Amino acid sequence: MTQIIANNGTFKPLYLYKSLVDNNMNTIKTYKSSKKEELISPYVCTQVKEYMKSVSRIGTAKDLKDIEGGCGVKTGTAQSSLNKKAIDHGWITGFYPEERPKYVITVLVEGTQKGNKSATPIFKEICESIK
Repeated sequence: MTQIIANNGTFKPLYLYKSLVDNNMNTIKTYKSSKKEELISPYVCTQVKEYMKSVSRIGTAKDLKDIEGGCGVKTGTAQSSLNKKAIDHGWITGFYPEERPKYVITVLVEGTQKGNKSATPIFKEICESIK
């Protein structure tokens, strides 16, 4: 979903690689992008992106406000249980940079005491390492 929002409502299939090669670097299979499909109106995506940018500036992820290029994020805490004991999972998902995003990043930290605050520093470190 974050990828669709970052692309102004257009779904683009994701691949971790462009092709498979053998030991001699001969291409075995090439993966081509499939047809793009608009799933959410660009207007709605613009609004959601603005909300996500504000989360990284003045909201629950304001520790990200100084990232060069800015970002837009949504944070959260998911409650679960393990052996009848309540546990939290902190998460953050977002796009980077905020204008013409190149990356969509999602971080989940299981069994944390800090909720979404545990995932935010990891998101920041990833953004700073790929800029």
